[in-house]
Amino acid sequence: MNFRVKTDKALNICILVLLSVGVYTISVFLLSAYVGGDQVHYREFYSEAASTALSQLIFLGEVHLGASEPISLFLLWLGANIGIEKIIYISSLNVILVCSLYLLARKYRASWIVIFLLLTNFYVLVLLTGAERLKFAYIFVVLSILIGGRLGLMLGVLSSLAHFQNFILLVGALFGSLSQALKSLVFRLYLSKYLAWIFVLSIIFPVFVFVNFGDAISGKLVVYSSRQKSYYDLLQICLFSVAAIFVSRDRFRMFLSLLPMLPAVLLLGGSRVNMIAFTIVVFFLLLERRLSHPTFLVLLSYFSLKSVFFVVNIIIYGNGFA
Repeated sequence: MNFRVKTDKALNICILVLLSVGVYTISVFLLSAYVGGDQVHYREFYSEAASTALSQLIFLGEVHLGASEPISLFLLWLGANIGIEKIIYISSLNVILVCSLYLLARKYRASWIVIFLLLTNFYVLVLLTGAERLKFAYIFVVLSILIGGRLGLMLGVLSSLAHFQNFILLVGALFGSLSQALKSLVFRLYLSKYLAWIFVLSIIFPVFVFVNFGDAISGKLVVYSSRQKSYYDLLQICLFSVAAIFVSRDRFRMFLSLLPMLPAVLLLGGSRVNMIAFTIVVFFLLLERRLSHPTFLVLLSYFSLKSVFFVVNIIIYGNGFA
């Protein structure tokens, strides 16, 4: 038994070293080639952040990125002021994200094929290249699950201050995590003290954020809600939800966790909400050790194949979404 533990530990260390070198090398290559899209604005922000006072950080973020998430802006500002070249800084953070995802998958004993498909997933590739603020949010989320406890909970909550979009992710994860308590509340009219405290905190924290960042969030919502929506987006999220509920062992929990995605997709559109829904489904299926289900393996394979075209676009057009 001790020999097996030592072997697994040595294997993990070897894989983490190889992952670190591989991800860093690939990241430097892709970020060097990614010269269009959002990276234009992120480069401008990073360049100016080196000579910007911390008190002016939010203003600088609004000017260049249309963003005011304090944690992401601060982390970018920190790298710029330390004097680290942006590609090197972001590539190092990409290593942290991918290695954390690997450790999370290993923690819940995902199969090697699942780990490979997760790490080559389209959404992971988006996080490594174009979506820098969202990358910070996901690093916080993954670390929160790995660490657990109060510190983990705090990191999870703070992820929403790295990207406001993570509020939707937190709501979905909260609904799913509290499925049994919510079932007791609905069917037995029993409100536990734990659930009562969650309700209170679920009000206090959003109020705090909206008091301080309400204008920025409202502005984003107006922009996204004004864009033309497609019924295909709603159909896509519904079909994905049906597949996830079918695969899940705890179908009520999966249903609850995906329920907030339906109004969200009508408000924000499918491109953003689909990623959130995918994250939530992967999380709960990982807990259930159901990611190796044939139905979900097909979906994972599709997203890994999609990442190939994303890389081709970066190389040819300098923008993964070209």
